[in-house]
Amino acid sequence: MSDEETVELILTADANLSNIVFIEDCITQAPKLEGWDFKALKPASDIKDIVIEIGGNTFDEKSLYFYPTDNKDYPDEIEITVVCDDFEEKEKGKVTSGVYLFLENCLGELRFATTIDILNIETKQETIGKELIPIEKLKSYLIWREKEYREKYGEIEESTEKDNYSLLKGELPNGKPLFAIINTTALEWEKKSSCPFITVLYIDYSEANENLESGLPTTPVADNLDQIEDQVWEILRSKKGHLSIGRETADNTRKIYFASSEFRYISKVVYDVIEKYQDKFEMSYEIYMDKYWQSFERFEIH
Repeated sequence: MSDEETVELILTADANLSNIVFIEDCITQAPKLEGWDFKALKPASDIKDIVIEIGGNTFDEKSLYFYPTDNKDYPDEIEITVVCDDFEEKEKGKVTSGVYLFLENCLGELRFATTIDILNIETKQETIGKELIPIEKLKSYLIWREKEYREKYGEIEESTEKDNYSLLKGELPNGKPLFAIINTTALEWEKKSSCPFITVLYIDYSEANENLESGLPTTPVADNLDQIEDQVWEILRSKKGHLSIGRETADNTRKIYFASSEFRYISKVVYDVIEKYQDKFEMSYEIYMDKYWQSFERFEIH
């Protein structure tokens, strides 16, 4: 109850970026009902009101500190270490849950999900000699980093019309072949951090494939897979801030990769395409943050 007469109902994405836009749309379209307050995603709470107790451990503004770590190789990456009271190794799972829950309430679900790239948890004993910052200053630190990031990149206009693609061949641990077609021009781009949201579309084509032993698609199946990829890219390329990175095919699964400056639009595009082809293939997708595209380093040609 937000007050004696109003029920507050919050829909949460539970840290899943691909769900956020649908929750926001759901709340936007929700009817206005007397006595109800519908909200999308957990909002930031007053840090003084946040006290979380898990397994005998208390997480509040008095018990938590943090310090940032700068990486000269990845200057746009935000790495934060949260420092809490000493705990035994067997309690680490509960402590981690407590810290995550505290930060989600302190920062708000959206900022927590989209600003911190690396989150570490240490005890005061492990950080002796380091300058610790009160956790209440974390929000202002992240806002400053966000502002710095936006000023650095602004609106990105990257053309992919003349990009070069390379065919890569490999082998899985089970001996089955792997083929990848990768946008090598994009992998050499110096502004990767401007498109930090990576989308992976997974297509399981095993039920439609006759080459089950090799795991590579037959020509008709491959044509259908290419058609799906082309449809997604045709929609995305009409809107700024999206790049096609390539695809990987092996063991009856195709993975199609995109990089984007934001995650809402592509969530809807990929979801609609999955709905369209759900009678042909089993499909799913995920979206995650990777400012320096480290998950694509395996495709780089040296």
